[in-house]
Amino acid sequence: MSFGFELLILASAVLLVVALPLVAYSGFKKTNLPANTVTKNMLFLTGALVVWLVLTAWLSSTGIYSTQLFSRVPIIGIAISVPIVLGVLVYRRSATARLLLQAIPQSHLIGIQAYRAFGFVFLILWGQGLIPGLFALPAGIGDILTGVGAVLLAVGVGIFQTGNRLAIRFWNSFGIADLVLAVFLGTITSPTPLQLAAFDMPNALISAYPLALIPTFAVPIAILLHLASLAKLRQEEQSTEISEVLEESA
Repeated sequence: MSFGFELLILASAVLLVVALPLVAYSGFKKTNLPANTVTKNMLFLTGALVVWLVLTAWLSSTGIYSTQLFSRVPIIGIAISVPIVLGVLVYRRSATARLLLQAIPQSHLIGIQAYRAFGFVFLILWGQGLIPGLFALPAGIGDILTGVGAVLLAVGVGIFQTGNRLAIRFWNSFGIADLVLAVFLGTITSPTPLQLAAFDMPNALISAYPLALIPTFAVPIAILLHLASLAKLRQEEQSTEISEVLEESA
């Protein structure tokens, strides 16, 4: 893979490390949390993202994501799953996390996923004969559609200060389905015991540096952002329901 691709993938990952704390700060500004609490949480979030990116970049450079655990389970699958599980646990157990989500504008949660449009990388690599089309076409096109949709939907939500709940739910569902499909196709086309297709062109690059940063860093973040957007939508619906009940009883 060329240096240009490596630079593009690294730059996208670093952009996420910068953008996510900014999105979080946009929410913290709207809360009544003490300044020291905000600072502590911002430092924790930024530090966790930096450590995560550096760690997964180092692990991918060692080739560990190309190996299996107990000769059957691809380690890259564990690298994708663990951050998602940890993120969900933090949300469920942290009152600060739930308060923060309530304060972050929905348009920010959606708009940040514009980075998904970088899925065009998969199409270029497929065109160069480096990764199989069975993986590249659905994953690349799905990511591009999700990224473009994120921009359009975020602009609409930002302008009108509210969003069509159906549109938000559909976009999130499409984005999650795209990621699930990409992970599935990446698994069955990669040279592991789970490979079921693309034997003429195994998808070896997806578990090697720097492309492995996409499934081990960008994908978990995308899934967590989708879940956060849906959770916020549910918060808003519950708030509306409570308001309607109070108005009826008044």
